[in-house]
Amino acid sequence: MMAKKPNTVEALIVSLFAVIALPIILLTWLYETIGSTGFWFLMSFLGFGGMYYLFKKQNKQNPQSQSFVDWLNNGSNNSSSSQQQRTQTSNNDYFEELAIYTASSHVVYELSSDYGWNLSLLTFRQQEVLRSLQIIRESLNISAKTKKQDIAESRLSLAHQLYDEVCNNYSDVFKVDLLTRIKGIIDADLLNVHTEAYLNVANAHLDKALNAKRANTKAKYFGLAKEVLETGLSDPYSDKERIRELLAFNNRLEENI
Repeated sequence: MMAKKPNTVEALIVSLFAVIALPIILLTWLYETIGSTGFWFLMSFLGFGGMYYLFKKQNKQNPQSQSFVDWLNNGSNNSSSSQQQRTQTSNNDYFEELAIYTASSHVVYELSSDYGWNLSLLTFRQQEVLRSLQIIRESLNISAKTKKQDIAESRLSLAHQLYDEVCNNYSDVFKVDLLTRIKGIIDADLLNVHTEAYLNVANAHLDKALNAKRANTKAKYFGLAKEVLETGLSDPYSDKERIRELLAFNNRLEENI
């Protein structure tokens, strides 16, 4: 008669019982026998003894002068250093996300925890950069919409000032590719906003000219619109084609006064 083959499932169950259940039963019996104080004292003693054994084994293989306490501290410091490196990488990624969003967003939110920002993850200089980018974006948004020349000029001047500071004084805060992306976003908007600022102010003068009853009042505002647009043509950031188009329209209206 052939011998019956052992059941694989049964063998697995027995193995798991031996590996898991028996240590649990033994530890439970020990805990009930010597009490909680004695049990945890024994566990601490065994744990400390295990670490000391590893220290002696390591020093035997690679002799060095460090003490057991130094060995423990080095292990803790290495773990802490790795954690700090991971945290720094995560914080840099978070800063990059916020910097791009702040530079490109046409809706400016207050940089605070009330709007979901966690600025505690950032360095003080990173926070300064974000605040500058926020003011730049806010200034560009206002300049693109206002019909008042003094407001457009002052806001554009502020945007340029802070933009230069970010590029020249905070370049160490950015990775090279991030600063390049930020410059690309702001440079493109400067071209558009400089153009819109002149067009908006000129159109405000044109509206007054077209609504005026007297010829000399019409001539005054057509002249002001022309002056603004000609200034725009000398601006290195403006779209000359769009400005020339409105200037030609203004001149045609002025000729028909």
